[in-house]
Amino acid sequence: MKKCSDIDKGFTLIDLIIALAIAGILVAVAVPMYGDMLRKGRRVDAMNSLVRVQLAQARHRAGNGAYASRLTELGWVADEADSQDGYYRLRLIPVQGNYNGYRAIAEPNPATDQRHDACKRFVLTQDGPDLENSTAAYCWAR
Repeated sequence: MKKCSDIDKGFTLIDLIIALAIAGILVAVAVPMYGDMLRKGRRVDAMNSLVRVQLAQARHRAGNGAYASRLTELGWVADEADSQDGYYRLRLIPVQGNYNGYRAIAEPNPATDQRHDACKRFVLTQDGPDLENSTAAYCWAR
């Protein structure tokens, strides 16, 4: 004769299927959100690199009386260079023929996962962030 405490204990197949379904739903929601958060965090690479360009431009102008028209004039090895962490490509566009200004642009490096980010373009001028030519103002938020 079996007592109540002698009943077999354990999980049924239905219990396991339900647990797996719940885990699958959580993974399906969490993985894309994790990727988005990584890409958002990497935007700092673009902002930091553009600030480095801005500081280099200030030094160049102080010594030469005009802004540089190419990144190589500021110490980069190429006129289109990778950002510090490599997630963005940097380039410099002079404004006006006499170099009274500049436009530094950072766009996601197509060889990285950052190419899927919603913020496709960061633009910085001698006056600060160019919100009209950047993808969106919220992209500059840290």
